[in-house]
Amino acid sequence: YNEIEGSYDSAIFTEEKHTSLDKAYEGKKSIVDWVFTDGTAKMSVERKFVTDLDTSSDVAVYAKLPKGFHIPTPVGNYSPDWAIAFKEGTVKHVYFVAETKGSMSSL
Repeated sequence: YNEIEGSYDSAIFTEEKHTSLDKAYEGKKSIVDWVFTDGTAKMSVERKFVTDLDTSSDVAVYAKLPKGFHIPTPVGNYSPDWAIAFKEGTVKHVYFVAETKGSMSSL
């Protein structure tokens, strides 16, 4: 990883308050223990996506990014849903996924 100017405190991943774990997913490769996906169905698009992240041998670690997280770009702010680090040999590559519309195979 390459350090850049600016930073986010790790507290951004714990600031959102969720009162019930019954809609949470227990992440295995997530940076936090419980992942709160969008949608209410047990197998919503995001729930299926996060399950695929945990079972993929190509994924090193992932994070569901909090609401309000954005990356400034010349054409406006980019608000990705996920940050995913993929393994490729001894190198890890980080990708940001803006909208969870499909499956891991679409990445």
